[in-house]
Amino acid sequence: MAEGNVVPVCEVLEVQPTDDAQHETVPRQKSFKISKDIANGALDISLLTANANQLRLLLTYNEKSSSYFVCITLVIISLVLEILEGCGIIIMKTYPSTVRWLGFSLTLFVPLITVINVLLAVIIQV
Repeated sequence: MAEGNVVPVCEVLEVQPTDDAQHETVPRQKSFKISKDIANGALDISLLTANANQLRLLLTYNEKSSSYFVCITLVIISLVLEILEGCGIIIMKTYPSTVRWLGFSLTLFVPLITVINVLLAVIIQV
C-alpha cells in the first residue's frame, strides 16, 4: 500500500453526532431543570410551612420556657430569610441578566437558613 492510501485511525473511529442527537439532549436538559426547580420549590414551601407551624406551637404552648424568646427570634429570622429567598428567586427568574449579585446572596441564604433551623431544633428539644 502506498502512503497516500493510508487512512488515520482517528478519522475512521471518530463519530460525528447527528442533528437528532443534539436536538434530543436539549429537551432532556430542560425537563431536568424544570423538575429540579419544582422539587426545590416544594422543599422551600415545606420548610416555610414547618417554620410557621413551629412559630404557632411556640406561641401557643411554650410561653414559660427559658428559651422562649430565643426560639421565637430564630423562627422569625428563618421565616423572613425564606420569604426573601423566595422573592429573590422570583426576581432572578424574571430578570436573569440584570441582577447577577442576587444569585450569590441567595446561595448564602440557604446554609444560613439551614443552620438557624438546626439550632432551633436543638434548642426546642432541650
